[in-house]
Amino acid sequence: MPPLSNQRRVSSYATEADSFAAPMPCLASRIQSRIERRLGDRIQGLRVSVDDKHVTLAGRCATYYSKQLAQHAALGVLEDERLENEILVGLLH
Repeated sequence: MPPLSNQRRVSSYATEADSFAAPMPCLASRIQSRIERRLGDRIQGLRVSVDDKHVTLAGRCATYYSKQLAQHAALGVLEDERLENEILVGLLH
């Protein structure tokens, strides 16, 4: 029986290693995709930049509510990063 137990461990380890080998989308693209899915085109020119543990949102929207929704969508992806919301609110052209 012990060899079977070792086989399970090796198999489990291989599965875990395989999951690390799969490329994860970068943090900026995950945040941008989440905001775009939730807000559609309410944020024009959306840009998400990541510098170490500092994330910045930029773009334009018509209402503070949209700006806040974008911020909350981004916060749902972040773990211990700092978020700065530089989305401008005003009339869209």
